[in-house]
Amino acid sequence: MSYRTPLSGRFTRKNLAHLSKRAGETYDARHVFYKAMLEHHTYEKYLEHVGELKVHVPTFKDGPISGRREMLYARQNGWIVDE
Repeated sequence: MSYRTPLSGRFTRKNLAHLSKRAGETYDARHVFYKAMLEHHTYEKYLEHVGELKVHVPTFKDGPISGRREMLYARQNGWIVDE
């Protein structure tokens, strides 16, 4: 059985400048995830919008990146925190 980190409730943007920068980097396929992080205030709305969307990034060798995975990455780096 694998453990899946729960994502529910509201979140706060701790590094708005960085998230905005990433959202504006339209040459990077992941920009859609950061744009959604700026548009939504709950994990549920974010996941509904881009949670299952997958993008390919040439520099990432483990396969496509989903919106859920990118949100977990943003949380791990402290850019997003639970409210």
